[in-house]
Amino acid sequence: MRTPAIPHDALFKALLDDPVRAAAVLRDYVPPEIAAMLEDSLPEPVDGSFADEALASSQSDRLFRIRTRDGRAGFVYTLLEHKSAVDVATPLQLGTYLLRIWRRYGAEPSGDLRRLPPIIPIVFYHGMQRWTVPTTIADCIDADEALTDQIRDFRYMVHHLNQRPEETLSGNREVEAVFLAFKHLRDENVPAEILVRIMKLPGGDSQLLKQLIHYILINQPSIDSEKWRDLVAAARPGEEDEVMSIAIRQWQEEGRPRDWQKEKPGVGPTASSAFWRHGSGRRI
Repeated sequence: MRTPAIPHDALFKALLDDPVRAAAVLRDYVPPEIAAMLEDSLPEPVDGSFADEALASSQSDRLFRIRTRDGRAGFVYTLLEHKSAVDVATPLQLGTYLLRIWRRYGAEPSGDLRRLPPIIPIVFYHGMQRWTVPTTIADCIDADEALTDQIRDFRYMVHHLNQRPEETLSGNREVEAVFLAFKHLRDENVPAEILVRIMKLPGGDSQLLKQLIHYILINQPSIDSEKWRDLVAAARPGEEDEVMSIAIRQWQEEGRPRDWQKEKPGVGPTASSAFWRHGSGRRI
């Protein structure tokens, strides 16, 4: 079986490739007092990754250029922690990434290392364990209070998606769908209504939908072609054939045996379907 591409990385980047969705993430996850300092213009994505290549299977990042209301430049750095458990190395890793951003800024023709732009770091984590790692390098240093007071505070924000109430994930429906996927899909027994809610993201961005489908099928291997067609019929009626074809291509690439050849296009859920027999709350 072919090893699939890293699904969380592709989904996270597909979500933030759109500046409107990126702005929604900033609006929902930056403290209000900081958000009030930012211009209303959309964040500008910056090419490249600053995370360690060795951690590509467990971390995804995206950098955005912003401006404050007083006309100064700044950055927002988003990091998705996909590890199943808390990593005590995160503060040092994040500090390294911020230094890389400043170094690249300093190499620009207009870069001035004596006037570094602020970087707002945001970590998104959806592991099962509670986040217990300090949110600043200063808190990791074993020293007397008088000495630690001399150390500048490089603090970052952590939003534990698994512990955040679903109604507060985002006011943007596409952002909400992706964060719902991050929040729930590592569970092997996801209720059908959650999968339907995730799949009901607004249309218009086919790339985001493809990455979301990829992420669902990778993390929910128990979904067969019948369950998938029922799910699509409930979430995206009228799009069964199109969405089914995306799933079939993925299953073919993975070399997974499926019975989709026996299915007729456009068939919605039936009363006999095991997926819906006991209502939308049945776990698959």
